[in-house]
Amino acid sequence: MDVNSVGEIDDVGTSTTAYIKKKYPVLFPTLVVLIILAALALAVSFFFPEYKWLQYAAILVIFGCLSWRASVESKIQSMFMDQLGQAIGFKYEATGNLASFKGHFLEIGRAQQVRDVLTGTYRNMPVRIFTYSFTVGSGKSTHTYNFTGFELQANVHLPDILIHPQSMWVLVGLVDDWKPDGTKILSLEGNFNEYFKVFAPEGSEVEALQLLAPDVMADLIDNYKSFVIEFSGNAMYVISTEVIRKKDSFTNMLSLVDKLYDKLLPTLNEMSTKTTAA
Repeated sequence: MDVNSVGEIDDVGTSTTAYIKKKYPVLFPTLVVLIILAALALAVSFFFPEYKWLQYAAILVIFGCLSWRASVESKIQSMFMDQLGQAIGFKYEATGNLASFKGHFLEIGRAQQVRDVLTGTYRNMPVRIFTYSFTVGSGKSTHTYNFTGFELQANVHLPDILIHPQSMWVLVGLVDDWKPDGTKILSLEGNFNEYFKVFAPEGSEVEALQLLAPDVMADLIDNYKSFVIEFSGNAMYVISTEVIRKKDSFTNMLSLVDKLYDKLLPTLNEMSTKTTAA
């Protein structure tokens, strides 16, 4: 796919539609008609059992059309990330090394993959922005989820804490008794538990509670309900529970990461100093 035929991408979905219309002027309306006809055939098959074969044909047509569009959109998504990288002075790589990432968020599902990786520096610290995917379920219930993640490698050792939004548990169907290896779930004050689940290793409860001060919890509820936040080793992860496909969404995510880091940095530095002294 020629980047010149796509142009500057502000919205991946909009650019995908524009590209298909331009590249395949006859095919695009044909696909729209096919999907409409398939939807009608699907409706007929439900009301008239003798035409049940239409149901399978309709599903095949709809699935084929949507899969083809998804494949085009995936390529444009990669171009979008590449363009973002150029705009902020980061290096783009189509694939990433999963083993170089840390964190319990990697334990969810199977077939985990990292791609569209942007690498650069922020406040003189290494940063990676990436697309992360994993698969859950089997058979007809199989589903692959794609997230956009931000990794900042700090100059201090961070406490191992995983903060999961409750919305993600509903999204991927995590059971209530799931917890990352070697951790325990913490109960926090106020209504924080309605929005997040917090996991920390045995014996690290004090550090987690120190980090999640009342004002921090209030800020997380107000602004980060759709983000997984994890501290592991010297890395801080902020992971959106959806793929960022728009420039303004990307800018908003960077702003939220920046704000979160500024809010937590004093406490993280204090905790690191105490650990070093001990």
